[in-house]
Amino acid sequence: MDTHSNEESDGTERHQPHQSIPEAEQGPSSRARQLEAIFEAIADGVFVYDKDGHITQMNKGARDLLGLDSQPGYTALSLEERGVMITQRFVQGQSLPLAQWATTRVLNGEVLTDTTAVEFTMRNLHGREMRINLSGAPIRDQEGNIVGAINICRDVTERRKLEQRTQDALHALLTMAEALVKLPQGSGEIIAQTGGGESPAPTATHLVEQRLVDLTRNVLGCRRVSLTALEQEAGNLRPMAVVGLSQEEERQWLREIGRFRLDDYLAPALLARLQTGEVVLNDLSGMTASDLLTYGAREVLVAPMHNGTHLIGVLTLDYGGAAHTYTPEEVALAGAVAKLATLVIERERLLQESAEARARELALRETTQRMDEFLGIVAHELRTPLASLRGFAQTLLVQTALGKGPQLAAWQGKALAGLDLVAQRLSALTDDLLDMARLQAGQLELHPEPTDLVTLVQRVVTRLQMTTERHTIVFVPAVEQLVLHIDPRRMEQVLSNMISNAIKYSPEGGPIEVTIAEDIERQEALLSVRDHGIGIPAQQQAQVFQRFVQADNARAYGIEGTGLGLYLCRALVERHGGRIWCESVEGQGSTFFIRLPLASPAAPARF
Repeated sequence: MDTHSNEESDGTERHQPHQSIPEAEQGPSSRARQLEAIFEAIADGVFVYDKDGHITQMNKGARDLLGLDSQPGYTALSLEERGVMITQRFVQGQSLPLAQWATTRVLNGEVLTDTTAVEFTMRNLHGREMRINLSGAPIRDQEGNIVGAINICRDVTERRKLEQRTQDALHALLTMAEALVKLPQGSGEIIAQTGGGESPAPTATHLVEQRLVDLTRNVLGCRRVSLTALEQEAGNLRPMAVVGLSQEEERQWLREIGRFRLDDYLAPALLARLQTGEVVLNDLSGMTASDLLTYGAREVLVAPMHNGTHLIGVLTLDYGGAAHTYTPEEVALAGAVAKLATLVIERERLLQESAEARARELALRETTQRMDEFLGIVAHELRTPLASLRGFAQTLLVQTALGKGPQLAAWQGKALAGLDLVAQRLSALTDDLLDMARLQAGQLELHPEPTDLVTLVQRVVTRLQMTTERHTIVFVPAVEQLVLHIDPRRMEQVLSNMISNAIKYSPEGGPIEVTIAEDIERQEALLSVRDHGIGIPAQQQAQVFQRFVQADNARAYGIEGTGLGLYLCRALVERHGGRIWCESVEGQGSTFFIRLPLASPAAPARF
């Protein structure tokens, strides 16, 4: 067909193609420019490879990630040569073999999505250590052959540091709180280390104080941390604990810090802010007094220790002479540790008062009541800093949900969920402390009412089954209904503790059997919880219901606990007129039994 003659025979047909050709050419060209602009604007590093691993294209994010301005010939190198220059390693630090490089895996056909993305560390061409999250997929031709690959690299260095810092901070708070709880009564006085003589052996209180400053320094990475009390009458400083000084400097600090007052270091305006509970930043560069103990610090973060309305001490931390910008996390943690240190001092004061009351044969009721009030302060003060630090962990999840970060891998979501679990453990710990204090003070109230024990147990079993995938909780009631006159909330607390213990002390998983039966002859309900876990050593079975007692084999398995749960279970069951005991074989499991009277107990509702 002569297309030329056809076009000439119809002027309209001949004119139309001349108009459409520029548009056809302009469309793909415009789209290409748009795609190129989008490609360059992506913040993550995007790399395109041929089948041999040579880089064929990369965006600005990729060039910045690698630091290509210092090595312009980098892209001409082979995959292995490039990998050697950036020193790829597993996040644990071991060298990453070529066969396990993410790019190699993608070129071999593996698809790395958000949930299977690879994380590794590398040193870019500027020498900067980085942690990289990499996803990617192979590029295939029409026949399905791999002809290249595309990788998307995200610098998650700061994000992982924030995650680790948040986790470390929460773990540090939990450790600090547990140290407070386990501090034995009558542990001794806070050491007033003044003068040049030999110091006495450290007391438990001083060891807790030292632990506080050690943990704070480890979490924040600062140079020095100190705790200093204020003498309430004279206003002079009194040393408690310090970390980050040389041995000679520490001896000088312990010996001489008592010569100074807080206003020797702080201007009136800063001191006033400190009095109101604010964490302040003190610039020491303008200090004129030559005898002040500053040890070359440039700026010092000062957190107040308050007992009610009284300033009783300060926590200070610094980074030496280096310039440092204090982050909100550092300020929050400093304030939280200062509050915990306040509780250490207050606990010591109460212990001293208790000892004096016993020595003078005074009634212990007032001291016990004050200890109960103190434990209420513990619960309140621990929840406040914990909520602040949990907020940082929650921010990571929220940012991801809003699309401001990469989709979390399963292990990352599990790690963040673990942070919430730590916080829940701390909250449960404070609740146990309050119940223990009420029991000791005779102020624990029961509110008994007719309650179907079968329904109550079923509710607890259903709730706790959702907390574990490795255990199967089997409930086998011998009766359909068993109504007792009990406090349902307190009895649910007992059952939750027993079943939670069965889960915790069965680290390998397995079945947990819960039974209920009615002993008509004895007019009692019999409840049992059986696990197949680590069991309890025979010589320790009689002590497991005492305060702060945990079986030795639990520590061998790394199972943590305060030893308050079973103590509270025994107290609550006995105050219902019942009895609790256990039978156990180490290495085979344990069974805990509860007997409760079917009739209303004769004991009053308030204990």
